[in-house]
Amino acid sequence: MTDASDVIPRRATENASSNPAKPTPNQSAASQPKKKPRGPPHWFGRALAWAAVLVALGGGGYFAWLKLRPPGLPEGFASGNGRIEATEIDVDAKIPGRIANILVDEGDFVRANQVLVHMDVKTLEAQRREAEAQLERAAIGVDTAQAVVRQREAERTAAIAQIATRK
Repeated sequence: MTDASDVIPRRATENASSNPAKPTPNQSAASQPKKKPRGPPHWFGRALAWAAVLVALGGGGYFAWLKLRPPGLPEGFASGNGRIEATEIDVDAKIPGRIANILVDEGDFVRANQVLVHMDVKTLEAQRREAEAQLERAAIGVDTAQAVVRQREAERTAAIAQIATRK
């Protein structure tokens, strides 16, 4: 147990520390703590300033994201998930050759018997001119052969006439 003499000085010391506004005879006026001003605590102003900075940075980041993000799809295009199956159609030319001019674009709708390309006809025209020249040579050959046949017939007729005159 404690003595009553120990308890009394302790109470006097507790009273002195719990009530700083009243100076005790042992304390001087300079050693008394100053009263805190009423109002928000000092840390509240700093927290508010940091919150304002964070809000400004977040707003600036959002604005930059809106301006710098890649543009969306152009008008007339759509996006989505799904499966597309195309109908494949083989297109063949009647005559092999080079293409001179393409009249349709990829993805255009076309009708049956619609002209899609113009062929380069330089090679075909050269082949046609060659065939016409061969035809002319053949016609000249026929004329020459007919002339030879007529000549041989004339010689034969002359030979028959000569034999008839000798008899």
